[in-house]
Amino acid sequence: MKTHLVLASVMLCGCASMQPGYTMKGAEGIKIVKPDSPGIEKLPAQEFSMPFEKTQDGTKLMLDYLAAAQDKGAIYASDIAITIHSLQDDKPVACATEILLFDTQVTKQERVYKPARHQSKYVYKPVTRMVTEREYQCRFVSKPHQVRETYSVMEYDRMAKRSRSVQKTRYVTRNKTERECSYQPITKRVTRYEHQYVSAYVPPKLEVITKQYTTWDLEESEPACSDTDALKPNTIAGRIYFPESRQANPDTPASTE
Repeated sequence: MKTHLVLASVMLCGCASMQPGYTMKGAEGIKIVKPDSPGIEKLPAQEFSMPFEKTQDGTKLMLDYLAAAQDKGAIYASDIAITIHSLQDDKPVACATEILLFDTQVTKQERVYKPARHQSKYVYKPVTRMVTEREYQCRFVSKPHQVRETYSVMEYDRMAKRSRSVQKTRYVTRNKTERECSYQPITKRVTRYEHQYVSAYVPPKLEVITKQYTTWDLEESEPACSDTDALKPNTIAGRIYFPESRQANPDTPASTE
């Protein structure tokens, strides 16, 4: 019994150190880096993008992207950008934001933004509104589980005329703490860009990503928007890198559906 209590305590302590509200989907081995990091140019790499629908939580989107990249064998990711397509004045417009990396020791006033990869034709100002949206939240619940345990009993051996320890097994029900996640409706006042409201897109909480997936300080750039021929799927895209032992496979698709 004491052993199970200790294990439960360890589980709770380990989970409590993580940002509440998000699961880390098994991508603990991948890191976000700068594209000019020393030695990164020697690694096999490829462009990797994922489409996403409306009503998207940006933090979960980034976690899903990193998990999918690691599933492909990647150990690093860089140049991550999120592009949202929407109608502005009945015209299709694409607005892209980049995930920028900064030295955590440098003050914000000294930081220099690199030019966006997307040329901006429009300049939109953020708007403050009261919104009701789905926020991805997690909580800990206790659920019963049947486990098999081994225990010892003392039995008297009549032939040997002495007691001996005998190993036996049995099934018992134990309560196990599990993380249960779901989307919950939240009403709050937020300041965002118009295309984010239109797509019901929630910008990522980058402090959640920083804690586990990079040694840099992350910030999302201002959106760079331009006209497009037609509405296209929203995408998160970047460049992913593989260990030196793996050769880049030209037949591997650069995006997933």
